[in-house]
Amino acid sequence: MASATTSAASEIGILVIGGGAVGLSVARTLAERQIGRGVLLVERHAKLGWESSSHNSEVIHASVYYPPGSLKARLCRKGNEMMYALCKAKSIPHANIGKLLVPKNMDEVRLLPRVLATAVGSGGQGVRVVNRDELRDLEPNVEAPAAIYCPTSGIVDSHALVQYYESDFLANGGDVALNAEVVGLRKYKGIPAYQVDVEEVDLSGPQRRVKARTSLQARCVVNCAGLGSGRVSALAGIDVDEAQYRLHPTKGVYFRVHRQLSLYPKRLIYPLPIRGSVGLHTTPDLYGGMRLGPLETWLPQRESGKEGKGAVGDFSHARNESYYGAASLDMSVSEDLKAKFVDAVKPFLPFIEPDDIAPESSGIHARLQREHEEVMRDWVITHEAARGLPNFFNLVGIESPGLTASAAIGQYVAHMVHAESK
Repeated sequence: MASATTSAASEIGILVIGGGAVGLSVARTLAERQIGRGVLLVERHAKLGWESSSHNSEVIHASVYYPPGSLKARLCRKGNEMMYALCKAKSIPHANIGKLLVPKNMDEVRLLPRVLATAVGSGGQGVRVVNRDELRDLEPNVEAPAAIYCPTSGIVDSHALVQYYESDFLANGGDVALNAEVVGLRKYKGIPAYQVDVEEVDLSGPQRRVKARTSLQARCVVNCAGLGSGRVSALAGIDVDEAQYRLHPTKGVYFRVHRQLSLYPKRLIYPLPIRGSVGLHTTPDLYGGMRLGPLETWLPQRESGKEGKGAVGDFSHARNESYYGAASLDMSVSEDLKAKFVDAVKPFLPFIEPDDIAPESSGIHARLQREHEEVMRDWVITHEAARGLPNFFNLVGIESPGLTASAAIGQYVAHMVHAESK
């Protein structure tokens, strides 16, 4: 593990790395509870929530997929309740529209009891099997002999949510540094504090441009770097392969419905969760529109080896080797994928026609789960003291349902930090 000697670096109480929904929720909760001597959040992009938080399905999940007792199950269940309460109290656009898990064929119908048992064990509230007649009452144009109804699922305006988290964090005395990427992280010798090297960067073009470099001294570091959380773990001296923290990126593509919109369901329609994925689904938005997605493809990784054993770059989907300009991310959506979208939903949306949909957007998401693993991996949310990193709190692989659980994750991490600061 790399270590540093004390210096004249700027001293702060708590440094939160990453300004997505989860990082902002953690930071606002720490600031609100006045844990630590001030909270600084650093975000490498020019805008908060630019990466996964603003490129997703914006679904409020009902905790129906995850192994009972897992962090995903516990925090999604709590986060679902907290999200609705928060949105109602703060006038954040949202809607509790419900979700249907629909089998595509008779073989999948036989899986319904097992899927229902997982949903109940995971904490899903009010989930139940509906027969064909009940399904037609709920969604006349959805075709299936039965389905699982999840009444507490919904949708939220993720951009408005991020804006609220930011404003609440600042109102409680927090500070935000944009265009600030962590490039070095070393524990001081003999004290539970860290030297953190930060570069002021411009990521607006195809090449990463460095404008300045500075060092901070932080008593506590919380890694909420999302797509970069594995890289930050490696900077702290953690062997990401030994720790099983290496992230595996996927690109999720969305198409938007622009024809026959009145035929499409008002609720979320998902396939059954097969092979560790929730599948390509419908997502009504808050403004009368409809998207289909995500169609996910696994992306290769870039491992430059420059940081030594277990080193990780973020990902190799950049068009250039120097990470990371916003324009270096391949966010394009090919018209050629249309047939795959139609084939994926045709079994339960038999009326769909290719001309109904057009390419819309995409997002990059990071998973601890490998491409061929069929079991969903749980999140890593841990204090790394056992690895010789006291006051270093690590959040790795916070994929879906991270947006749903963001408020609950904020509380969970704040409790951990508070417990260690006594």
